[in-house]
Amino acid sequence: MNKPLKILIFNWQDKTHPLAGGAEIYLHEIFSRMARNHQVTLFCCSYEGAKGEEIIDGIKIIRRGKRNLSNFTSFWWYLVSGRKQKYDVVVEFANKAPYLSPLWIFRPKRVVAQMHFNGSTFLLEKPILGKILFSIEKMLFWFYKREQFVVISESTREDMKNYHLPNEKAEVVYPGILTGSVGRKEKTEFPSVLCVSRLKKYKSVDLLIRAFAKVLQKLPNAKLLLAGSGNQKEELEKLASDLEILGSINFLGKVSEEEKFDLYASAWVNVLPSQKEGWGMTVLEAARMGTTSIASRVSGLRETMEDGKSGILIEYGDEAALVSAIIKILSDENLRSLFEKGAFSYSENFSWENSAKKFEDFLVKYCCYGKKALAEGKSAEKTALSSGF
Repeated sequence: MNKPLKILIFNWQDKTHPLAGGAEIYLHEIFSRMARNHQVTLFCCSYEGAKGEEIIDGIKIIRRGKRNLSNFTSFWWYLVSGRKQKYDVVVEFANKAPYLSPLWIFRPKRVVAQMHFNGSTFLLEKPILGKILFSIEKMLFWFYKREQFVVISESTREDMKNYHLPNEKAEVVYPGILTGSVGRKEKTEFPSVLCVSRLKKYKSVDLLIRAFAKVLQKLPNAKLLLAGSGNQKEELEKLASDLEILGSINFLGKVSEEEKFDLYASAWVNVLPSQKEGWGMTVLEAARMGTTSIASRVSGLRETMEDGKSGILIEYGDEAALVSAIIKILSDENLRSLFEKGAFSYSENFSWENSAKKFEDFLVKYCCYGKKALAEGKSAEKTALSSGF
């Protein structure tokens, strides 16, 4: 394709939004690189103090309306003015409530970028309401059966089956890794356990706190560092107080990027006990800073480490296994050093430059030749793999 693509993205928020998370990092890192060769526009919600329009790292950002009305605002803006821009492709980030773009975007090609599905998260956060939301989510995705998906992991591609979506044509584009200066900080003098996470129920930080109480019986000078904010903070502080270990836990709140990477570099072990993740970004960020991790063997985390080589995977919710894994890594310096080297080595497989190139190649091929070319490419890839090439 000789001419640059005109790409329109719909997402609830951009990376500057106070509630921005992993999806916004993924979007920005991929498409800011793509903006070197293509025209990229992001339509998202506004927030207090934000400009209506601005360009950040080559991405033209248009902000309109409130966050919870993002789907309706996007539809109205596109109907009134967006469609006049004659975009080549529209990329919908369907990580909150789906935009239902197949019902109102017809001419440009459409792509759905999916970080993860929310079903099991809904059920854990609010069981009764969660069942309703899960059912609605499954029903809404019925409109996406013919859509072309890009997903961030094999785990997310596998999850598509739960929504009766044909996953064989989904393209997997892994995230890269944002890092600070590798090896710039010494490890803490005391055994330190780090958890960088939002304090939400599905993140299972309460499991980590209960496990840490038992770790302290073996290693009384250990510290647990919790970096992140969320609606479960008071509940978690009360749990720590009830267990009489509040003095051994630092609730750090939301930290800056620089502080986060200092924490990664100085911690003895990083722990992510989540029930589910779209992608275990914190595991790989810690790995790039030379720190091993313990994580749940669940969707989105299995692919972020080599179990027994770069860290330890445990079954979700297994408190005894978590206690054992933490004590094992904190107590064995040789094992910890081996895991740290393995983690750093494994993290080198992931880069934003490579991921952006793969996403760009996919979009160009899709816009030029359509789904048939993508399907033929995947068929050839499967044939080559089965033939041993």
